[in-house]
Amino acid sequence: MKNNSKLVNTLLGAMALVLSVAATDAISGTIYSGTLYYTVNLGTPNVNSVQYNYDETQVVLSGNQALGSTTGADGLLFLPDGNLAIGGQHHNLVTELTKSGSSITTATVFNGAYHLALSGDTVNSTLFTMANSDTNGHNINSVNLSSGGLVNGGPITQYTLSCDGASSGCSTDVRGLILNEKTGVWYYGTAPDNGAGDFGSVTFTGTTASLHRLVTGVYAHGLTWDPYTQSIIVSSDHYIQQIAANGSIIGEYNNNTSGIEYDQTSSDGKGHLFAASNNGDLTFIDFSGQSSISNFGYENTQFLANNLDDIQPLSGYGSDPSLLPEPSTGTLMVIGLLAWMWADKSRRIN
Repeated sequence: MKNNSKLVNTLLGAMALVLSVAATDAISGTIYSGTLYYTVNLGTPNVNSVQYNYDETQVVLSGNQALGSTTGADGLLFLPDGNLAIGGQHHNLVTELTKSGSSITTATVFNGAYHLALSGDTVNSTLFTMANSDTNGHNINSVNLSSGGLVNGGPITQYTLSCDGASSGCSTDVRGLILNEKTGVWYYGTAPDNGAGDFGSVTFTGTTASLHRLVTGVYAHGLTWDPYTQSIIVSSDHYIQQIAANGSIIGEYNNNTSGIEYDQTSSDGKGHLFAASNNGDLTFIDFSGQSSISNFGYENTQFLANNLDDIQPLSGYGSDPSLLPEPSTGTLMVIGLLAWMWADKSRRIN
């Protein structure tokens, strides 16, 4: 009992220390930093990266770096093998690049490849591409990955899009696709670059994609899954909207600055959002306090690059698989204390 009492007292001391550190962190502010990869839709090089740092008082961009050039550049995300996939716009192909910009391979698709979506983070996941125009109801394709990457000349599925019985007259001009990683339901949007459109769920059966429209008149061109709020973030024109699984709008951000045209957003899964505008501006929103982009605690818009198009996901499927969550300071202290206790016990026994 004596040794057990000592162990309990030590653990209680460790917990008190963790709470003290947490309180100090809350006062000083947590630092969030990382690498954001982005594409530009005109000129070369068209695949780039930039470093970001946010300390809960300001966001700073630095180290803007050109990585490489592909035949067309629009949507992008990370494949399970750790390389980037770049949509080739109207060139009907997707290119795989390393983080340093070296070309690995290309895969040919039908009708163009603008926005991209990934079905999972396993090596045999499926990569979806959108043609960004209504090509007779065939503007979604998919490519099966091998060892987590693209296969040159591999099989391609072209889907026939149709509206289900409850969605008569819905648009089949799908521009964006995203998977709700919690429920496994796919969602789509049909908004053009600078306007509104439909938003709903989609069911894939064989080579058919059945669209179930939930709401219309929303700015769903780019679609992002946000694990922090378990909601979908959509963007187009000068609007960013937050949509629940049933299609209801639960948050909206409106930037009337001249030239703003939001294409794609990226969530870090911690209540922070980046939004890329085609005029070159990058908007950062901290909505962690109220979990709604309507009630943000901090917002900043600054110029990043001419002809800015898409940014890669910072969390969830299609994010950088090498970026694992870092343990908090308190967690590291607990681990250290437990290691010390084990070592001390071993010394006493020996």
